[in-house]
Amino acid sequence: MSSHFIRWAILLFALFGASVAALAQGQVQSLPVRIGAIPVLGAAPLFVAEREAWLGADGLKPTVTLFDSGPNAAQAEASAR
Repeated sequence: MSSHFIRWAILLFALFGASVAALAQGQVQSLPVRIGAIPVLGAAPLFVAEREAWLGADGLKPTVTLFDSGPNAAQAEASAR
């Protein structure tokens, strides 16, 4: 497997775990999550999860923002947008 796929799988697993823990405690009805990505092959698992609504099924409320390059994503992260 490629290292990009493994990284995305770990990220999605962590997000699912966090949402399940929060929902199990009854603290949160839905957990808003902002995800930024550059549309390249390494981000394919994210796009599949979004299209199949796997993130929403576990109580996450994802907002995916696509960026053209890394500096644009870093700037958005720094400004908390």
